[in-house]
Amino acid sequence: MKAITNAHVVLKDKVLNNHTVYYDKKIQSIEPANHDEKGEQVIDAEGLYLIPGLIDQHIHGYMGFDTMDSNPDGLLEMAKNLLQNGVTGFLPSTVSMDNTNLEHALHSIRKAKESSYTGALILGAHLEGPYLNPVKKGAHEARYLKRPEKKFITQFLDIIKIVTLAPETSSDFISWARDKGVIISLGHTAATYDETCHAFNNGASQVTHLFNGMSGIHHQDPGVAGAALLSPGIKAELIADTIHVRKELFPLIYRLKGKNDIILISDCIRAGGMPQGKYKLGNLDVFTDEKSVRLSNGTLAGSKLKLNKAVHLFKKHANIPLHEAVAMASFNPAHHLGIDHECGSIEQGLRADLVLVDENMDVRLVITEGKVVYQECT
Repeated sequence: MKAITNAHVVLKDKVLNNHTVYYDKKIQSIEPANHDEKGEQVIDAEGLYLIPGLIDQHIHGYMGFDTMDSNPDGLLEMAKNLLQNGVTGFLPSTVSMDNTNLEHALHSIRKAKESSYTGALILGAHLEGPYLNPVKKGAHEARYLKRPEKKFITQFLDIIKIVTLAPETSSDFISWARDKGVIISLGHTAATYDETCHAFNNGASQVTHLFNGMSGIHHQDPGVAGAALLSPGIKAELIADTIHVRKELFPLIYRLKGKNDIILISDCIRAGGMPQGKYKLGNLDVFTDEKSVRLSNGTLAGSKLKLNKAVHLFKKHANIPLHEAVAMASFNPAHHLGIDHECGSIEQGLRADLVLVDENMDVRLVITEGKVVYQECT
C-alpha cells in the first residue's frame, strides 16, 4: 500500500483538507491524515492540492508532435510530455484532410493506444472535420470539407469517440452515429438556433469550443452558441485561455451551463510547449506569439494552452470553487466519455491517476495507475 499524506484532496464535490489517500493501482481509501502513515511509499504533499488526473478530449498536438503526423511514436511522445500538465488521459484530435491521411492518423492512434508505454492514456480519437461548413472553417482547409460518410466512420468505431460536424451537412448522420456510440459535437457550423436544437434532439450532445467556429448570439437568432448555453445537459467545450473567449464571459458561461456541462479543453497544437515561430497544422502554416496561434490572416488556429492552466484561468475569472473547475477537466469529460467508473475523480476503486498541484495549478508530481511518472525538477 502507498500513501499521499498532508494533502488537500480535491473531490468532485468538495475539498478535504489535510487528508491521506491510500492507493496501489487503484485508490483504496481517503482518510484524515494522522501523521503516522506507514506503507511501501509515503509521499508528504506538504499542503499541496491532490487532484484527479486531467482528461483533454480535444488536443491536436504538443511539444512538436501532431496527430496528423500519423506517427505512433510521436503520439507516445505526446502522451509522455502531457504528464507535465497533469494530463493522464487524452483524445488525439484530427484536422480536416482527405480520407487517406485521416485513415493513416486513425490507424496510428489505434496502434499507439494498444502499445505498452508510460504516459497519459490514449483514450481514442476526436475527429474534428472534415464534415464542416466552409463558412465557419477556421483553420480547416475548404477543399477537404464534405458531407459525413458512414462507411468511413464504420471502419474506426473502436477508436473514434467524438466527431465534430456541422449539422447542416447531414440530415440523418447524427442519429446514426449516436446509435453507434459516437459522441456528436456541433462545431465549425453556421446552423441556426432551430437547426441546432433539432440536432440536439437527434442525438448531438455537445458543442466544440463554445463561441469559436459557430454562429453566435443574435437577438433574433441565438445561433449555435445560444442554443448550447440554453440547453440543459448539452456539454460545452471551452478553450479557457482568455483569447478564444474573453474572460468577462466566463461567469456568464458558468451561470448558464453550471458545473456539470462545461468541459475544459486545450485545443493545443504542436506549437504547445515550443518556442515562438512557424509551425504546421495539417497543411497550413501557423504562427505563434507568446500566447496564441494564428494563420497568416490572423485567424486563430488552435492554441498553446496547457489544460492545468485552463483550470486555473477558468476558476480565477469565473470565481468558482476549485473542485468545480477541476471537475470540468477531469470528471466531466470522463463522465461524457463513459469512463467515469474507471477514472476522472478521486474515489475508492477508481484508477490511481493522481496529480499534486499548487494554488496556481502548477504540477509538482503525477501518478498514473499507482506509479510516479512525473516529478517537477527542484
